[in-house]
Amino acid sequence: YASGPFNSALLLDAESRVRGLFDKNILMVFGEYVPWYEHMRWLKELIPEVSNLERGTEVEVFPLDVPRLGRTVSVGPMICYEDIIPRFTRKLAGKDPNVLINVTNDAWFGKTSEPYLHLALAIFRAFERDDALRMRLFVESFHHPPPILVPSRTLPGCL
Repeated sequence: YASGPFNSALLLDAESRVRGLFDKNILMVFGEYVPWYEHMRWLKELIPEVSNLERGTEVEVFPLDVPRLGRTVSVGPMICYEDIIPRFTRKLAGKDPNVLINVTNDAWFGKTSEPYLHLALAIFRAFERDDALRMRLFVESFHHPPPILVPSRTLPGCL
């Protein structure tokens, strides 16, 4: 493992067991890492809150048991702005998820247009592949706008 902390998403089952773990691959400069941080240790002393997270290197698909459907679906997690990066989403889509989920907290932008812009950009990820109608995109934000769900033809009644 790398030496530092990660920005991660977990999927827990009903017994609180970890069913999936994903470490964010595409970090935001100065928000999640500082370029050349290892050469600027003085920055940590000056600003103790500065973060320098490690980057994940793999995309993951989580198994999610859906009793109402009587089956397990595969969930493709994305964290924050990963959902606006086409090459990242294509890599994730290559793992054939049934559902794409984006976990984000846009609330720290306050009452600005950013949450709406993020949602507007994220929606395109649900339609990139030829078989995109079999996927759903769910964007969860802890601020406005409310989460959005793109309908799917192959998972009727799911979500």
